[in-house]
Amino acid sequence: MAPYSVRATALAMGVSSKWLDNLLSHHDVVGVVGSSRGTARVIDDAGLVAIAICRELSVELGVPLSRAVTIANDIAIEETEVSRRTFGGAIAIDVNRIALARRLSERMSDASEAVAHIRRGRPRT
Repeated sequence: MAPYSVRATALAMGVSSKWLDNLLSHHDVVGVVGSSRGTARVIDDAGLVAIAICRELSVELGVPLSRAVTIANDIAIEETEVSRRTFGGAIAIDVNRIALARRLSERMSDASEAVAHIRRGRPRT
């Protein structure tokens, strides 16, 4: 597990930090730790996959975010290469978790280098 910051994750996903922070503030996403006051959130690999799926379902397909989080959380914790969700018996969505995780890993390495760590709280004197 590589811990990622919200800023680096937002950059890699192509979303604003505000969108991601709102997602994490209002919904429980697997793989995200540290949502208490004064604690920086840390996102692991499962969290990256879940957030990416939430983004695609919500932004690209218009799925309500609460529903997208439920679907994404279920898929992110699976250990199969391809996860399939069927809706209404006639519509199916396949998620290639391995390919998605690989793509996210590449994007995160670039984003982590581009985003400097910002200390929280008051500056030391």
